[in-house]
Amino acid sequence: MTPKWTDVLQALSSAAALVMAVVGFLVLRHQIKLVERSVRGETHSGLYQHNFEVMKFIGENPKVRSYFYDGTELNKGDADYALIMTAAGIIAALFEHVALQRPNLPDDVWESWVSNIQTTYAKSPALQEYYSEHRSWYSKDVLMLLEGSGRTKRLQ
Repeated sequence: MTPKWTDVLQALSSAAALVMAVVGFLVLRHQIKLVERSVRGETHSGLYQHNFEVMKFIGENPKVRSYFYDGTELNKGDADYALIMTAAGIIAALFEHVALQRPNLPDDVWESWVSNIQTTYAKSPALQEYYSEHRSWYSKDVLMLLEGSGRTKRLQ
């Protein structure tokens, strides 16, 4: 028995709908990957722009550098105390920004930032003092990163 033309048309319509659904799914999947790549690119760009601004501040105030990278001790009576604590706040804001962007960073980039944050924190008594005094201002994510540096006694 020969199928009716309506049965043939219905079968072709069903097959076409299936093909369209598969093609639509593939296009949607591709668009999601493009959005994800775009978000990662924007995250990366934003973090490095923020980091550039921190480095620019340090470059414009060279006496600040040793307090964050060379372990120079800071005393409350030092003439540059306010400048160093301001720099500590600027660096802390960068670290917070990095911690909040964790979901948007590839693992290898995240590990690089973790190393940067923990090394800087471990080498900076000024930054340790800043976080000790302002712990409540920062997310638990960034505080956990700092605690991973091995300098937990100053955070508590």
